[in-house]
Amino acid sequence: GGQSGPEVLACSYLNDQAVVGEFAIWGYAEVSVIKLSTGAVLFHHLYPTHPINIHASHDSRYLAEVTDSGTTIRRTSDGRIMAQLPNVAVVGFSWDGNRVITLPVVGTSGEAQLLDWQTGRVIWRLPVGADVAQFAPVSFLAQPGGGDVLLSIGRPNVYGQTDDLWLIQADGTAKKLVSGPINAGW
Repeated sequence: GGQSGPEVLACSYLNDQAVVGEFAIWGYAEVSVIKLSTGAVLFHHLYPTHPINIHASHDSRYLAEVTDSGTTIRRTSDGRIMAQLPNVAVVGFSWDGNRVITLPVVGTSGEAQLLDWQTGRVIWRLPVGADVAQFAPVSFLAQPGGGDVLLSIGRPNVYGQTDDLWLIQADGTAKKLVSGPINAGW
């Protein structure tokens, strides 16, 4: 149907792998890691209750499975759960997969964070309200080959507009690049 189907969540020709999620109206129903050169399925996981969202590290080693109560980080080589992050929703991984950008789960206030998910250490934080977690467009981009990330937070219920654009370095140093509003040019 129009609200379901496969989506490529990550693709790495260097690792010869792609992560494909099957979206089913309210969230992902399953996810697979595919070997690009042969089409072999290296990993497959079904979700009995659908996560709201799934984010994959660029190299397909980790999945962040986001529900309304928090995030589970799963290793794709063996399906092992590596971390539980209660009350936060992962937005994306850093290029090396060691850090994640998080927001509070839908409907709660808290902080946007750059988090070392393996140790639980918060590297950077920014207070945000419940409207950001639930209604604001948030975009994330990892620096290829590096540890820096770019985070864009828009106005709640106003798509195509950015109010804050942050460059967050791997050491937690952050610089606000844009203090909006800025509208997309399309």
